[in-house]
Formats: sequence, C-alpha cells, structure tokens
Amino acid sequence: MTHSAEPASATAQITEAATRRVTAAGEERLCRLAAISLFDVCACIRGGRGRLGGAWAGDAGGLALAAHARDLDDLHPETLTHPAGVVWPAVIAASRSQDISGARAATAAAIGYELCAATARLLDAEARRFWHPTTVAGLVGAAGAAAWIDAEDAHLTAAVGHALSLAGGSIVCMLELSETRFVHRAHAANAGLLAARSAAAGLRATRLGLESPRGFLTAFASDADPAALLGDGDPAIAGAMYRLHPATGFAQGAIDAARTLAPIAPGPVASLRVDVSPAAAALAGNVAPSTDDDAWWSVPHAVAVALTSDPAVAFAGGLTPQPATLALARLCTLEATRSDLGARVQLELADGRSLAATVAVPTGHPLAPLTDEQRIGKWNSLAGEGGGAAFGRALAIGERPFAETVGALLGA
Repeated sequence: MTHSAEPASATAQITEAATRRVTAAGEERLCRLAAISLFDVCACIRGGRGRLGGAWAGDAGGLALAAHARDLDDLHPETLTHPAGVVWPAVIAASRSQDISGARAATAAAIGYELCAATARLLDAEARRFWHPTTVAGLVGAAGAAAWIDAEDAHLTAAVGHALSLAGGSIVCMLELSETRFVHRAHAANAGLLAARSAAAGLRATRLGLESPRGFLTAFASDADPAALLGDGDPAIAGAMYRLHPATGFAQGAIDAARTLAPIAPGPVASLRVDVSPAAAALAGNVAPSTDDDAWWSVPHAVAVALTSDPAVAFAGGLTPQPATLALARLCTLEATRSDLGARVQLELADGRSLAATVAVPTGHPLAPLTDEQRIGKWNSLAGEGGGAAFGRALAIGERPFAETVGALLGA
C-alpha cells in the first residue's frame, strides 16, 4: 500500500512563491534594488541613533528603533507596511558572525520584503482595524530574511512557520501615536531573528499556521486566500517608496501638491481644503499642533508650511515659529476622498481666486522615484555628510563582502 505525500501547506506555498519571484528578478537587478533600500535605511539608522536609547532593545531591535526614530524609513505603498526598518536589521544582525556576500544579503532582504508584503496582503480591512500591519507582517519578513542569511531556503518555511505563530501587534499604538509603535519595530526584528534561529536549530515549526481553523487567518479575522499570493510579478522590494520630506508619510503627497502652488502669503487665504485618504484624515488631521511631534503628524501643518515656503528651499521639519503659518493650518479642512497616497490641495483666496493642485503619487513612490541627487540629499540631511561616497558603496553591494558594505554605511 502506498501513501500519497501530504499536500504543501499554505506557508510552504507562500515561501516557495516568494523565493521564485525574487530569484526570477536576477542578481544584478536585485543588487540594485537592495542597494537603494540599504542606503536609505542606513541613512535613517544614522539619523536616528541615540534618539530612543536603543541599547536595551538588542542588536536587531536597536537597529530597528534607530531606523524608525525619525520616521523616514521606507513604505510599501501597496500594503502600507515599512519593510526596510525591520528586514534590514534582521539581515545585519543575522550576518554578524558570518562571511556572506553582498549578493546573498541582497537576496535575503528581497525575500524579507516579499514575505512582509505577502503577509500584509492577508490582512483585510477588518483585520487592519485591530492589528498593526508592519508589526504583524514585518516579523514574518524579518524571519524569512534572517533564515536566508543562515541557510538560504533550507529552513525558510520553518522560520516563517514559527514567525506566523508569533505575529501580532495592536493598532491602538498608531491611533494614540504612542511610542509603543517603536517597541513594535524592535519586537518584529528581534522575534523574526529568533524564529529564524529556532528553525536553524532544528525546532519543528507549526505546519498549518495559516489555514488551520485556529490559525493565523482565523485569528486575524481575515477571509483572504493565500493561494492568490502565488502569482508572478515584480519582487516587492521594487515597489518600495522612499520618503523624502521630514513629515509623516500621510503628508508626502500633500506637501508635493502644496509646493507646486507656493509661495502663498497666508493672510489672503480664505479657505484651505486638502483631499487625502481616510487613514491620513483620521491619524494626521491635527490643525493646531503645539509641539514638534504634533507638527510631524499634522497634514494641515505640513501643507501650511509648504504653501508659505519658497519651493527652492528644502522642506524643514519641526513646528513652525510663524504665527501666520499656524493660523493657515487652523483654516485647513481635510476631506477623506482619496483611496491612495496622492493628495489635492485647494485654496480660496480673499480676492475670489481659486488655486488647486493634485499629485497622484508622492515623490519617492515607485511611479515617481527619487533621483540619485535626492537620495544623497536625504542621506546628508540625516547623517550629516558623505552621501555621495556612501551611495557609491551601497551600489557596489554585489561586489564586496556584506560586512564591509555595512561597516562603511553605518560607520561601525
């Protein structure tokens, strides 16, 4: 009597699909995409060091804290997750004691992005009401990336199986804008690394963690179909958006739109309307910020500053000291009419004129990518200097040992 093999679990199918999609992109392209991602996240890490006293968070967790401390790490627009600030810390921490190539690290990061995006796609609108996607999905991405560093695909499915069982993170920290969101980042990076190391140590992972009646999909109240994630297409790392302006990601498109109308004297403005997504209106609608942190999370403040500033001058973060600009922010009405990251800014002036500008996608979006000059400028604004040389080192990721590249970029 013969026994048929057990069908592949949903976890195995997703990890196999992720590997297939990433490797199909080819090493040269992966290295280019990973170089841009690593360059951006290292700029964020350098700019965020020391801000949260991250020594308590461990190696991967401390890097994740620094990456997000100034809230300029990347965004995956399709899934509204921030992969780089969790995936790269896991890659760096996993590679500390290994002599791996930059190309292997590039593939590992791309695998991490892929698994982060795949997991986030399983979180439908109802699940997102309660769970923080970057924490839930980032942990799985970190586990996959770290597992690839350890042994490529040998333990990948087991690492993801462990990670899916650990995934979680309440959305309340985002609704309150509390600093628990930083703990989420550290947890995702550290727990992902733990899942990968558990798999490498031979611990047998949960097999049906997704599809079991008591598994991930049921726990997260999701009716998503894992089989829908198995198609071909560009790797998720190719879909990353790199934030340029020092303000919340919800404000990036609105800043771009406002800058096309600037400079506007605030006095003659009778009304100001900004059309954004429902999430932006709910989380970033403060019209009267009183601190730098409040200002960071305020679309009205960002638009008011952008409208009254010379577009040739770099947009500056922090609460504006200009009373007239603060008064303009208080005039702002946010309308939740958009389903994307774009924005429309409309002004009614006291003399009867109406001015408006619409931006479909923010600067840094895959459809409107940053120029190399903008990438280097962001590095210099966060790290102080040396962006040109650092960008060159990042682009050579496929030609050097990964430890050498990371040491040069992080200065350690």
